[in-house]
Amino acid sequence: MTELAHHLVDMTPLWTTVFGLATALLIGWFAVHGIDWAPILVIASVPIQRALLITVGDRLLTYTQVWLAAFAVGASLCFARGGMRIRIDLVLAVFGLLVSAIGMSVVANPSAGTWAGEVYRWVTPFVFFALARSYFGPSSARHIGIALSALLVGCGGWAAWQIGDAAGPTSFERNGLMRVTGGFGEPNPFAAFLIFSALAVAGLAWHFRREPVGWMFGLSAAIGVGAAVLTQSRGGLLGLVAGMALFAVAAVPMMPRPWRLPMYGLGGLGAALTVLAVVQVAPWQIRLQDVTSANWAEREREAHWSAAWQMFLAHPWFGVGAGAFNDRFRQYTTDWHFRIPRGHAHNAYLQMAATAGLAATMLYLGLLAITGRRLIQRASDHVWNGIALGTLAATAALAIHGVFDYLHVLSLGLLFAGMWACALGVREKDQPGT
Repeated sequence: MTELAHHLVDMTPLWTTVFGLATALLIGWFAVHGIDWAPILVIASVPIQRALLITVGDRLLTYTQVWLAAFAVGASLCFARGGMRIRIDLVLAVFGLLVSAIGMSVVANPSAGTWAGEVYRWVTPFVFFALARSYFGPSSARHIGIALSALLVGCGGWAAWQIGDAAGPTSFERNGLMRVTGGFGEPNPFAAFLIFSALAVAGLAWHFRREPVGWMFGLSAAIGVGAAVLTQSRGGLLGLVAGMALFAVAAVPMMPRPWRLPMYGLGGLGAALTVLAVVQVAPWQIRLQDVTSANWAEREREAHWSAAWQMFLAHPWFGVGAGAFNDRFRQYTTDWHFRIPRGHAHNAYLQMAATAGLAATMLYLGLLAITGRRLIQRASDHVWNGIALGTLAATAALAIHGVFDYLHVLSLGLLFAGMWACALGVREKDQPGT
């Protein structure tokens, strides 16, 4: 039995490769025939990308890379035979301009490899959004809800195992517990995936509340929220609160008229108390404190914010170049305690300003705003309101979480773009270009 177990472990790369390539062929077939499971399976690959790999010669490829390529090839064939049309609207136009602005940062002469890697992070979600939207119709909400629910349950189990086994480096311990990371290797990206997915599924739970599947969606969303709490990502949890607050605001008009005014009053009181709490805590005073083990994480994040701001002031138009934050960090950091960069500015808006300049930052803000407006419009449509409302809440969470972390990493952009594509999909499945 022991020999069999060792043999199976040795065979793991083969099995993961066979399964990954077989699923890629299935995705390609779905894509050619215009079936929405093609982009849904690409989204489903995001949380497992580091856990399961495909071996091709001496190279290791993630499921996300291979499945996305299969979808792109299949969608291109579908487009070539007239099975779909790419819908061009303001959201796609702003998305494309943003990617172009990030690409233009090459004039700052960053390292070619890091520049190409960062541009790839943005090109792939843009292409995925452009192609995937024609695959989604009103009936796709149930399909993507099932896929995300399965992922949330699986991630919840993964998080429970990491807590029970204390699986992770000692640096991830906080409050006596290990911060869970799932397949992302870091708590904050894992939190971003869980929160975005859980809020989207929560919207579907409300939409299908009179059906058994609605209860399944609600339970999986709760599991996702529980796992997000175990990440102990404070920025992520603030984003979660923002998303839930949006749900509360959306629910008020559906209440009986006598209840509406008191609920608006409670909301205003809650907002006032939040402002008072922030003023009392005064997080902006952290820079005036001496560096200690207790405030190390906060001071390190503040140092990265400061460095990003200095980069932007020195290079306001094109930034220091996409992907060049790490390379230029030591030049712009002002605190000798923090000379080792952590990959990015820990703030999506400062990251964009520092590496790609003012135009890219304004386009990124515009993309969030325009997408949010379109989601609000779709949320008023009774056919789309569940997936649109859930994705709107998830986008609000992303915008708040982005103040504390740069989340367009580890293929998370495919999750964001895929959910936007689903919520802003075509109105009728038999009219892919409308």
